[in-house]
Amino acid sequence: MDTRKLKITFLLGLVLSVALPAQAQATPLPLNTPTAGTIAPGETNIWTFTAQNSAVLSFVLQSQSEGFDPMMTLTDSSGNVITHSDDYDYPNSLDPLLEALAMPRADTFTLTVSGVNNTAGDYTLRMLPGYSVPAYTDDFASSDWQPLSDVLTVEQTDEQLILGVSGALANETVFDNDAEAFSDFYAQAQVINVSNSSGWVVGMAFRRQGDSYYLLSINAEGTWRFSVVENGAERVLRDWTFHPNIVAGANRFTIAVLARGAGFDFYYNTGFIGSASDATLTEAGTIGLALGTVSTQSSTSSATFDNLLITVPAQNENGYIIPQQVYGADPAALVQSLRRRHVVSALGQMALTIPESSVQFARPGINRLMLGGGTSYHNFALGAVVDLSAGVRGPAGCGIVFRFTSETDYTLAYFNQDGEYGVSKRTGDTFSPGVTGVNTSFGTGRHHMLLIANEATLYYYLDGQLVGTLEEPAQDGEVGIAVVNFESNTTACTYTNFWLWNWE
Repeated sequence: MDTRKLKITFLLGLVLSVALPAQAQATPLPLNTPTAGTIAPGETNIWTFTAQNSAVLSFVLQSQSEGFDPMMTLTDSSGNVITHSDDYDYPNSLDPLLEALAMPRADTFTLTVSGVNNTAGDYTLRMLPGYSVPAYTDDFASSDWQPLSDVLTVEQTDEQLILGVSGALANETVFDNDAEAFSDFYAQAQVINVSNSSGWVVGMAFRRQGDSYYLLSINAEGTWRFSVVENGAERVLRDWTFHPNIVAGANRFTIAVLARGAGFDFYYNTGFIGSASDATLTEAGTIGLALGTVSTQSSTSSATFDNLLITVPAQNENGYIIPQQVYGADPAALVQSLRRRHVVSALGQMALTIPESSVQFARPGINRLMLGGGTSYHNFALGAVVDLSAGVRGPAGCGIVFRFTSETDYTLAYFNQDGEYGVSKRTGDTFSPGVTGVNTSFGTGRHHMLLIANEATLYYYLDGQLVGTLEEPAQDGEVGIAVVNFESNTTACTYTNFWLWNWE
């Protein structure tokens, strides 16, 4: 990890959010359309777009010029930096990537493109719904959609899919026989028109294998339901639930599903309406559409679908790409973001929340305060906002202790007043070299610490930046907070909103 580059990236992101060059002109950024751009040394390009609250978007930038090292910074309409990206897969690529970001509010946002160290050149930019890799589009002109039951009628005309179903409490699905199977994806379809005077249900089916699949349903009353169909028998996982984003009675809208492992997020008109977790169907499967009736008396529903789009997560030779930056301190929102981005499991629970805790120390060494009442954790994400107050005598810092089994067997993540940080395992009287680095923006004051332990891999984020990855044997252990004094010093560390999400 190049700590100098991290520092430059962080500072540039802050500068861009405060004062943009006068010559920069804002250009609308279209959805799902590759767009070309060029910047000269010291210049920036500014792109603007609007988005709904919690809409999930990805931004893919690819340099077209040798030596050009681009960076993206995302800000809201007030100029607040949401996040930024420099090298998403360093050192394999110098291109930035912002993947599966949930917009924090309904707003007009700005995406600023600049060159690190005054580099310049040409690039292409694309904003995508969901994940960052376009995987499949269907305008229903040449695909082969077939129903699972003869009760459902299917017509493909004028590049649209028209479904019809009759009966009492009918619930039928249709799939493209030629479609690719997906496991982790974002799928979105437009409902152009849906009608039934007695009420209707439309939906999206996914991970279909034979007669088994998941099903998201939305009805005319403005509620949604999530179920799993196993060998033709439906089992409800989340029964009809109201959400204010769903407009009751509307007959034109979009529906979407984001699936990652055992976690699922659901969207209406790109706005988030709910989530669920289930591990019944984990393998890749095809994606379909659904239509139903809601009356106990025989009735007829019809629906027209258009523009099915599927995106999938970016990968490199090692698999899914771990985000270099994360944003947000709200535990639930951060866990959801990490789950979407393949860092934590959806089959977990919020096991620990502590509004405030603190630890002090004046002598050299480490003073710990263990949390959680002696409970041990194996796989987890752990975060806290940390305030460091230290005297002037020698470096001193704050830390988080985890995988603690004894006084001489634990792992410590820390930062100090000089901007030094690290992750190191203690065995006996010795600390391993582990991860170390320096970034002067990490010093005395308030910072956000985030640690993720996923089996043998540890990820350490400071103020949203990934500053270190460490491989060490996984073990169950307790967690706690700590003062780290390298010399005699009066040091106090206060931890606000300490939380831990764990999974098997």
